Amino acid sequence: MNKHRFLITVAALLVLAFIYTSASPSTVVSGRQAMAATQAAMAAPPKAAKDSLKGKRLCIASPVTIDQLTLFYADMQKAAKQSENGLEITVADAKGDFEKQLAQVEEYVASGNCNAVFYLTVVTKESTEAWGNVAQKAKDANICMVNHSADWVNNVTMNMSNPHYPAGSMIGEAAAAWYKKNGANGSVGLLENPTSPGLMDRVKGFQETFQKAVGGDVKFYKAAVNNTTESGAQQAANLLQAHPDMTVMFSWGGDVTTGGLQAAAEAGKTDPSKFFFGSVDATADQVTMMDKRSGVLQALAWFPFRISAVVAERAIERCLLGQQVPPTTYVLPLLLTPDNARKVWDVLDNQLAPEQAHYFDELQVFFSKPIKTGDPFPDGKDGFVWDGARQVP
Repeated sequence: MNKHRFLITVAALLVLAFIYTSASPSTVVSGRQAMAATQAAMAAPPKAAKDSLKGKRLCIASPVTIDQLTLFYADMQKAAKQSENGLEITVADAKGDFEKQLAQVEEYVASGNCNAVFYLTVVTKESTEAWGNVAQKAKDANICMVNHSADWVNNVTMNMSNPHYPAGSMIGEAAAAWYKKNGANGSVGLLENPTSPGLMDRVKGFQETFQKAVGGDVKFYKAAVNNTTESGAQQAANLLQAHPDMTVMFSWGGDVTTGGLQAAAEAGKTDPSKFFFGSVDATADQVTMMDKRSGVLQALAWFPFRISAVVAERAIERCLLGQQVPPTTYVLPLLLTPDNARKVWDVLDNQLAPEQAHYFDELQVFFSKPIKTGDPFPDGKDGFVWDGARQVP
């Protein structure tokens, strides 16, 4: 597989690609709303004895090494250290080769050296059966397996993901408010990834919400990109050159956003009252840019993977301890703006502090029913708060 088809953003992460059915903004509610409308929370058992998982190993199959994934795995290590249960964690890098990543997971399961397996990946039509088969083999061998991708995988212990359409819609609302406030009447650019139905849901959410809020005959112009800075820069530059009246640009996320912002600056789009750039996902550099108000980036729909990384590690520990784990969960998007980006980012850098425990209830929604490849996101109103996410195993 071509390395330039990395579909990893986190963010996110990141390989958050192939969701086949859109979720509307109304299907995703905040953790507090979910808790109010919920089933009874799945209680977590008492704290396990220290070193109760000594000798047990979690094997992570990473699709590629990038800063966001390195941070994600560091957060998992941080959660394991906090629990003091002795879980060992190892990471293998597939270097952008998703077929190699699948082979690594198959080897993890067959080797007998891994008690648990975690991965983020891209599930294509061709690989769906293979991913489901290796998950079934893991289940038969009592190996805990957690998938944190855009698409669900059959037979895993826990499926984790993030809803794309609402994130795009969130930026569409922010862009429309800016558009009307600043009297803008120019065209809109969309940096999209047509190879990924999930990432296209982000674009769809943005476009539909923006059009509905603004009304009238808005012109949208699209450019296909992958997950590289170079692709984002080149295609954004092409759009801006072809449509000099453009006043808004949306990126599906990842390094594409960095490239798009570079192209906007080179095209002279540096005044935030005259040009709006918004995206899904966030990097530390992008947060700094917004915090300093040093460019035209004005809104990011960020999936707080600083939370879901900890949830993933705790779910794996609880599975290894023989405790019940919810089979399905997703992390909710947060809107980052120049007014709140730095505060939110810094708070969740310290996500294990007792005073931040409420974020595990507010930002992560859990479901009692397993889900299969191709299924839509379950309605957040049917979700519940899981004590196991908030409490140390």
